[in-house]
Amino acid sequence: MEHNKGKKQSLIADQFDLLMENVKGYIETRVEIAKLDAKSESASMISFMITSFGVALLGGMAIMFLLISLALALGEWLGHNSLGFLIIFIFFGAVFVIYALFFMKIQKYVNVFVDNRISERENIAEEDIEMPKEQEKPIKKQTNKISETELNQLELADNEELTSIHQASINNERDKTIFAPKKEE
Repeated sequence: MEHNKGKKQSLIADQFDLLMENVKGYIETRVEIAKLDAKSESASMISFMITSFGVALLGGMAIMFLLISLALALGEWLGHNSLGFLIIFIFFGAVFVIYALFFMKIQKYVNVFVDNRISERENIAEEDIEMPKEQEKPIKKQTNKISETELNQLELADNEELTSIHQASINNERDKTIFAPKKEE
């Protein structure tokens, strides 16, 4: 019985060590996942910024040439090239003044738009991460784990040992009461 008890304590110690290794591995894995997520997000943000900058630069150049052409056409129509450029300048000056007056409201709308876009991206990323339950792979059992039958045998042996100890204590108490010398009064 002592052998079973020592064996069970050894198995419990082994299981505890295995559990601690698994917890340590889990924490290390989560840290690595967080690092990879951060790298992925920063790479995605940088590529978005570079792409957006390229699109804005090319779009800005196209609009600039379009506006120069429009200014030249207006100037030819009015008889002086400088009048065409003046009209374009007045138009964009008015747009700038309106933008400056409503800057705070525009900034609030832009913040809401950006927050919604970020939330959409996070939701999409979470949906990509989540796996349907039927696709999840079961975790491999460790080779140093004890089998169910060994555990059941140890539990039965312990139960038998406890039962025999309990029965012995009951018998001991009974024997004390039966065979105890009577006290004289």
